[in-house]
Amino acid sequence: MKTEVYKKDISWILSNLEIEFLFVEKLILSNDERLNIISSHTRQNYQYLFGENKKPKYHRDQLCEFLKSNFENFEIPEEIKSKGIGEIEKFKKFAIENKNLYHEDEQKFLQKIESHFFLKNPLKEGLK
Repeated sequence: MKTEVYKKDISWILSNLEIEFLFVEKLILSNDERLNIISSHTRQNYQYLFGENKKPKYHRDQLCEFLKSNFENFEIPEEIKSKGIGEIEKFKKFAIENKNLYHEDEQKFLQKIESHFFLKNPLKEGLK
């Protein structure tokens, strides 16, 4: 991999992680077929309840352990989205402030958030 990024070995200057990032960038820019990109998160911060400005995750292959890990999250309901970004941010802030309750008792967390925001429909779990 080191020789595929540059013609000469520059590993004495860069860390392995930096070289991996350069290699991935090269593959992306060259549209190389070896790169199998699967995004596990969207760039938008307004689709899921938890997660603040996380970058999308890219996986080298379908066997990546993180691709198969549990994804604890809920979709932000349309009735909140329709009220605008301000309401989405209040909704997310409330959820983050009560995240401990989510880990202790998921049903109580769901009841609390649904009653606080007068939700007509229950929250849907995010993709797993």
